[in-house]
Amino acid sequence: MRLSRVVELIGLPCAPGSATVVGMTDPPADTAPVPRGDLVAVAASTPAHAGDPRLSAAGQAALDAAQALGRKAAAPATLRATKADWSHYTAWCAAHGFVPVPAEPVTVGAYLASLAQTHAPATVRRRLAAIGKMHRFNDLPWNAGRRDIAGPLGGLLRERGRPARKAAALTLAMLRRLVATCDGSNRGRRDRALLLIGFAAALRRSELVALRVEDVALPARRPAEREPGRDDRPVTAVVRTPWEVDPALAVAPTPLPPVVADPKPRGRRPAPSRQGAAPAGPAWLYHHLTVTGPAAATGDFAAAARGPGVTPWRLDGAALEEDVFNLAVAQPPERRALDVAGCRILARQFRDRVEARQARAVALVGRDRTGAAASQVCPFDLHTLLPMPDAILRQGPTHPAALAWLAAHWGVGDGLRHVAERPNPRPGRRLPLDHAVIGYGFFTGGDTPDAAIAALAPRWPALRLALQPRPD
Repeated sequence: MRLSRVVELIGLPCAPGSATVVGMTDPPADTAPVPRGDLVAVAASTPAHAGDPRLSAAGQAALDAAQALGRKAAAPATLRATKADWSHYTAWCAAHGFVPVPAEPVTVGAYLASLAQTHAPATVRRRLAAIGKMHRFNDLPWNAGRRDIAGPLGGLLRERGRPARKAAALTLAMLRRLVATCDGSNRGRRDRALLLIGFAAALRRSELVALRVEDVALPARRPAEREPGRDDRPVTAVVRTPWEVDPALAVAPTPLPPVVADPKPRGRRPAPSRQGAAPAGPAWLYHHLTVTGPAAATGDFAAAARGPGVTPWRLDGAALEEDVFNLAVAQPPERRALDVAGCRILARQFRDRVEARQARAVALVGRDRTGAAASQVCPFDLHTLLPMPDAILRQGPTHPAALAWLAAHWGVGDGLRHVAERPNPRPGRRLPLDHAVIGYGFFTGGDTPDAAIAALAPRWPALRLALQPRPD
């Protein structure tokens, strides 16, 4: 039984010529006696079809192609691991006086037992697989289910086995933070594309790195399937501004009518209504915050929590203008109704609108539109309770440092949305006569502001703050 294929594939050291397993029954007649199972270097024999005059050039080429494909059957990393595991096994056999080839079941069981205290169960399984692969590759008898092998392996796994650690799934909120760290360079655009495609297609790392440009294509839709007006929408519709609601309109909001569930004569009690619908966008999560405690402390918290409901970011108008311009110019000519000069004018107008809106938002922080008193339109303002440092505000809402601060101190990647005070909140337990309860309802972009509640609890020790996500 020839081992030349194994030597060629994984590079095991051997003497010149082809290594052959001899001594299985009797040693060769022209060699000295060797122990059973030793590897002895003998002269390379001529292959069965080498130099056969009956083979045509095409037949010899087919044999060469088959051998070349056989050498590519395993990845280089797999061959290196098999070589290392097999070398470790043969070295152990040489040190302890065992015959490595063909392996007796008791020999393999003793080898596995020697690895129990020093190697992880996954490594032990890989070493056993390497031994079996070498035997099967050379047509040697092998049965890993023998009692002398399966017994020690089962005892090892029962004693030292541990459940596999399963990685946590990537959420949409975490994906937003990862994408926000990618800059506008070629490398940043490449990383952003890899993150989005890998998340959308649920690709493994090996599948993701194997992608090529020709593997990604946009399916052509027929005119009948195209949504009306989709291709004619302005380019600014795909740009997300930092202010989803005009701060000037936030001073006197128009509350949406509450959604009241139909009364049921029997069955489960209907869920309480929400003060407004979810904002436009994916993965919005609704929360209930219930604050209970002494009436005086509850009133002080309600007064301290009120604020304008906006975060006065210090936006870079020049960078924003450049991003909008690049986005407009990158549109295909058949979908772009503006030339390069028009795209520059559009980007400048967009910058002016955002800067004007930012100025109005900054003006609301600390005083209202009349300049007399602070705006109190938002009943629960995180920036009022846990102010953001000026150094973070100057970074902008998408900077990695700002996102890290928000995650550490507020627990959300952005501010709260549609904050409203819930009427008739239920504390969940009977309160003393001198206690009161306040309820808030708000939306987040998929995160839960646990960090903010944990930071507020020590500042208000007399109060109980209960935060409850309500995905339904």
